[in-house]
Amino acid sequence: MRGGDVDDRGGDAVWGLGSTMRGVTSSVNDNVVGIVACMQDFKSKLQIRQFDGCCFIQNIREEASKSGLQKLEEDILSKMGVDRVGGGRRMIRDRLCHKKVLIVLDDVDNPEQLKALVGSHDWFGERSLIIITTRDKHLLYIQKVNVIHEITLLNNNEGMELFCKHAPQGDKNIEDYEVLSNDVVSYVGGLPLALTVLGCFLRDKDMNK
Repeated sequence: MRGGDVDDRGGDAVWGLGSTMRGVTSSVNDNVVGIVACMQDFKSKLQIRQFDGCCFIQNIREEASKSGLQKLEEDILSKMGVDRVGGGRRMIRDRLCHKKVLIVLDDVDNPEQLKALVGSHDWFGERSLIIITTRDKHLLYIQKVNVIHEITLLNNNEGMELFCKHAPQGDKNIEDYEVLSNDVVSYVGGLPLALTVLGCFLRDKDMNK
């Protein structure tokens, strides 16, 4: 969802993608909080430096149920560098309406979540970018996004090949990681980004620990 210009109001969303990367996220430079550290090319592809603030809100479906939407609203404000995080959605609108921001909302499953966290297009400054991942395509129509990317899942062989490309030392030691590889591919359900992220994350890890 891009904010600001009347001619540039809409949205960018990924349909068919839920949260599959719990436990493998960390902070990276340029205040991109929550983006997986090994995805260094993500910063260049989205030209992170052009944004006034960036944040990644992960696993919204579960977190909203567990902690409530107010906590997620406060998370956005905090990650955007706002000192006073009270005030919820009104504060998001008032403090970010003149800023060009990048916000990634992961695993949205309820229209109220979008209403609380990103509201309408005038909440954010011109050329802002809101990326939404969800398994419910209908939510994207409710939010009036203008770009929807449908995820194509990989089959088991394709998933294994992609994971091994990024996993420890590539295919050379694949036999040592056969059990792990099968577990990972089964766990993420054929999602290309998750396989890439987990492969990169495990590259420098001791698999015996």
